[in-house]
Amino acid sequence: MTQPLTKERGIEEFGFLTMSGAENSILQTIIYYESLGRYPLTAVEIYQYLQKDGLDDKKPSFSQIFSLLKFSPFLLRYVSQQNGFFFRKEFRQLVQQRISRQKIAIFRWKKIRKIVAYLFLAPYLDGLFVSGSLTIDNVKWSSDLDLLVITKKKRIWTARSFLMFLLQIIGQRRHDNVVKGKICLNHYVAQNHLKIQLQNLSNAQLYCQLVPLTNYPQYQNFLAQNSWISNFLFSSSSLKRHHWQRVDEKKWLYRMEKAIAGSIEFLLNNLIGDWLEKSLAAWQGNRIQQKNWPRQLGTDELYLSDETLIFHNPICKNREVMQAYNDKINCL
Repeated sequence: MTQPLTKERGIEEFGFLTMSGAENSILQTIIYYESLGRYPLTAVEIYQYLQKDGLDDKKPSFSQIFSLLKFSPFLLRYVSQQNGFFFRKEFRQLVQQRISRQKIAIFRWKKIRKIVAYLFLAPYLDGLFVSGSLTIDNVKWSSDLDLLVITKKKRIWTARSFLMFLLQIIGQRRHDNVVKGKICLNHYVAQNHLKIQLQNLSNAQLYCQLVPLTNYPQYQNFLAQNSWISNFLFSSSSLKRHHWQRVDEKKWLYRMEKAIAGSIEFLLNNLIGDWLEKSLAAWQGNRIQQKNWPRQLGTDELYLSDETLIFHNPICKNREVMQAYNDKINCL
């Protein structure tokens, strides 16, 4: 018969009084998600998203983490619990907010799956992964919906042009002040250049949360190419709960659309396609640069190349989150 979990048993079996590294990692993980989107975590999520922060490669067990959350004097000083969610004591109101946003996310997932059905018509598309707040069900009604796009090599600008055109004609492209519920294609990566160059805690958390909607094998390739995530987190792919959101690419509609896209690729896999790619790169690149002039943007905000396109402006979430996170850590 299993003994009830008590403070004495926790000390005896899990030794949490000597696990200061694990305690720090737990608290910092809670603070990170608080900085990311005022998001309280369950014990399971803390275990999934746990930051390393000086710990060795041996991940604490879920039982150890749960025992620490329940009995650690250090964590009890900072962390409260309500309805199974853990948060810093001054942020109790976030529990109801999370529940409300989870309800919104149900509708957003349905919407994004419907929109993706149209995007199969785009040539040179090699993968669509949901990123951002929707991956953790932390969306507001006013939020847009972020997608990371994998394209075939040497055709990143052509793929972007077709995707933007398709979203425009169905009225789902985010632009200017049109944001609510719209699709934001803020990151493109060519299939031969999957490794992310900016490697920090924020990007590690972001990319481990990706939810593949199409081409699951390419998603696995993406994780393999970005093994650096394990320098910051114990799990390189934390979020499994939404992987059932993948569209069934074997359905006749998707097969037909992919056949149309393949026909367009066949017509453009030549010198004409090369010329079109260069022309679109020059035209779109100039428009983007003019739109952002005279602001000086970092490569984490705006980056344009033949392998990677990044559009994280006017607000760079990565930089904003890390600034808030570091400020809160320094105030402890």
